[in-house]
Amino acid sequence: MTKRVRIGDMEIGGGNKIAVQSMLNVKTSDVKAALNQAEKLVNAGCEIVRVSVLDDSDVSAIKE
Repeated sequence: MTKRVRIGDMEIGGGNKIAVQSMLNVKTSDVKAALNQAEKLVNAGCEIVRVSVLDDSDVSAIKE
C-alpha cells in the first residue's frame, strides 16, 4: 500500500484508482500556450496536469 495524497478534490495512492496525469512542456509563464496545452490534455482524458515553476515569471503566471 502506498501513501494517500490529496490533489484538489482527488486522492491518489493508497489503493485509489490510477490517475491519468501529464506535465506541460511549455513555459508556465507563457499563459496562453500553457492553458491551450492543459485544455488539450484534459480533453484527452488527463486528470492531473502538472506544471513547472522555475522563476518569478512562472510564479506570477500561476495566478492567471
